[in-house]
Amino acid sequence: MLNDKELKLVIMELETESISPEVYRCRTEYGLSAVYYMFDIQKLEGFIFEPIYLYTDDVECLLECTGKTEKELFQIILGNTMAIMQTKIIPYSVYLKGFEGRCSDGVRLELIKRIIDAMEETEKESRLWCVTNTIEERGATGCFHIPLLRSFCEEHSFQRLLIGVSNNDFAFLCSAEKEEMVRNMQVLVYEISHVIQNEDKTVQRAVLEYDYEENELKTWQGNRNR
Repeated sequence: MLNDKELKLVIMELETESISPEVYRCRTEYGLSAVYYMFDIQKLEGFIFEPIYLYTDDVECLLECTGKTEKELFQIILGNTMAIMQTKIIPYSVYLKGFEGRCSDGVRLELIKRIIDAMEETEKESRLWCVTNTIEERGATGCFHIPLLRSFCEEHSFQRLLIGVSNNDFAFLCSAEKEEMVRNMQVLVYEISHVIQNEDKTVQRAVLEYDYEENELKTWQGNRNR
């Protein structure tokens, strides 16, 4: 049974194919499922990031002990995730550069370099960004954090954002004000085998929309059922 101190260490990631069916799933209003976990503290000392997942009984105990609803608990754990994992939004070309140094496949590496060059030449309104975190792993759930999206819009003078979710490590993000970017986001999420793809694939894909004026995140109406 988790206590209040331990609850502050619980964070989240997207559900992936390899996670046991016994692990608790939080079904979000966006049609995507998140799972809760803590890192093994002892292994962290050796810089080994091994998750310990929460099961249904664990979450039921948390709900009973805290008196929170599932939605309230989700927001608490999302806040933990933002703080502990230091969620951020960066140009996707910057994310790819980090991967470039770890890639040993010559053909793949050349493709990555071409993508980086093309992205760095685009205007801000047509730029592709991504939501991730400091270690650039398990970072996609940061796209659920509305204050982060609002702050990003204020910084770049965007009114609407599209967020593409198809990977546990990051979520694509772009301005929704150009039709070309809207089409590109659909292709990225639904049709392209990503240059970067974690071993544990997410079980769902979706495109979300954030509206700055309404300060609302919702499922994009152009989503296709796949």
